Amino acid sequence: MDMKRQSILLLLLSLVSVSVHASQFVVLGLFQDRAMIKVDNRTHLYRVGQPPVNGLQLLEANARGAVVSLGGEVMNVNLVEGRGVRLERIAEDPSISIRLQEDGLYRTNGTINGQGREFVIDTGANRVALTTRDATELGVEYDESTAHPVLTANGRTVGYRVVLDEIAVGQIKVRNVEATIVENDTPIPVLLGMAFLKQVDVDIRGDMMRITGKAEGPYLAQN
Repeated sequence: MDMKRQSILLLLLSLVSVSVHASQFVVLGLFQDRAMIKVDNRTHLYRVGQPPVNGLQLLEANARGAVVSLGGEVMNVNLVEGRGVRLERIAEDPSISIRLQEDGLYRTNGTINGQGREFVIDTGANRVALTTRDATELGVEYDESTAHPVLTANGRTVGYRVVLDEIAVGQIKVRNVEATIVENDTPIPVLLGMAFLKQVDVDIRGDMMRITGKAEGPYLAQN
């Protein structure tokens, strides 16, 4: 096979799959110019030379491996010790555009652990910051042993280090985000700093900020 074609990393079975709106492809068997592939819950026999079916086209195949095109991405497929290989087609990079408000802040809505919150996005802030009021409403537990002094616009107070399961803005989702819970019972927006922003791409042009989720790309995993 042409070794110049892009190879995709074989991930371990224990790796948790990315959750996306996409078909799942499982390569069950490889033969000369043919491949047995399960698409979602239906099994299909793919043949070299046939047009794409469900976005997948078989380019080359033999008993040792195959080359497929999945959503326009060419990749090598190799069965590992006779095990099937699962392919997943990742959706296009999600993005959201946010306009600078009259108060000089980029404001938007999103979720923390699936619950709605208003955000202020600040590229000059290191952390994600939310209040003890937010933590109580969101059910986020914090350990007082992580308490440390923090400086806010209202002066010094106490903060607690936590890791949030997920922050979502539009279709962009970032998991395991470090955050600080600040002692405050006032309903204020959650501050989204670099702990979140370093895991996405941020482009500011004029008064418009565009945030794009980082591509995860198609990948293979042992089945």
